[in-house]
Amino acid sequence: MNTEMKRTLAIATFAVVFGVLVAVLKGGDAGLRDSLGNVSAPWLLLPYFAGTGSRGLLRGAALGLSACLAALLGFYVAESVVLDLGPHPWLTDLALTLSAGRIYFTAALISGPVMGAIGGAFERRTLVSAVVVGLTLMGEPLVVFLYQASHGIDPGESGMVIGYPVLWIGEVVLGFVLSAAMLARRSRSTAVITGTVRR
Repeated sequence: MNTEMKRTLAIATFAVVFGVLVAVLKGGDAGLRDSLGNVSAPWLLLPYFAGTGSRGLLRGAALGLSACLAALLGFYVAESVVLDLGPHPWLTDLALTLSAGRIYFTAALISGPVMGAIGGAFERRTLVSAVVVGLTLMGEPLVVFLYQASHGIDPGESGMVIGYPVLWIGEVVLGFVLSAAMLARRSRSTAVITGTVRR
């Protein structure tokens, strides 16, 4: 097995495990865990980072798509076990969860290749990664706020991330901290390369 195949297999395995863990974290009840499991930013960052280091836009798009689909498959297979869908055989539960996730599989056909292609086009460029991570994490609450405002949804009753201030504030803070850390690391690496850092 060559290096590219090993990397592709590692990405797919990580994606499946990611999906399963999100399903377990989300659980089967409404509330804080459910809202935490519904945070979208990690699902966009997964294909982006799958595409980084892929040496090309098309390869990045393919890896991003496969990562998204593998993660969704892991998520909905785990959901068929985690959720109480009634007295059905497991295969019926699996069919129900997969059917409920059709919209997300469809969305993944767009978001996976797009984010993966961005990762592939700017492979291992810390500045781009810092911007992508920051915009994704800090931007999600803003997008949800705007969506809810335009649809007249009360944030406190929505059951979404915005209904729990600790979640959306934490997401914004995490995005800022991660971006700042990546930029600081980039600045230090640049300084070392140019010889401006003295020991």
